Amino acid sequence: MFTNYIEQLRKERGFTQVELAAMAGTSQANIQRYEQGRAEMRASTAFNIAKALNVKVEDLFDMDEIRASMPKNVILTDDERHLLDNYRSANAQGRRAIDAVADAMGGTR
Repeated sequence: MFTNYIEQLRKERGFTQVELAAMAGTSQANIQRYEQGRAEMRASTAFNIAKALNVKVEDLFDMDEIRASMPKNVILTDDERHLLDNYRSANAQGRRAIDAVADAMGGTR
């Protein structure tokens, strides 16, 4: 289990576990388990909790801890993540242009 900040964020916003559970569509018992690190949550639950707390999903967790546990070839730098986000948001023509630039700069497939 990874360190999470759900309890801290919940308390900063003045919510009880019951209130947060209702807003996130889960049970108070689950919120308690997540806060105590006794249960892993599904991605959809993390998204709902983040939405209820008005934060990004990554704000719920210690991302440095998560990144440190991952194989190095899986971790993206902020610059790489930015480029990937741009590629994903591009239309087909934009993606072809990005591919052409990457290929011209020595990228391989």
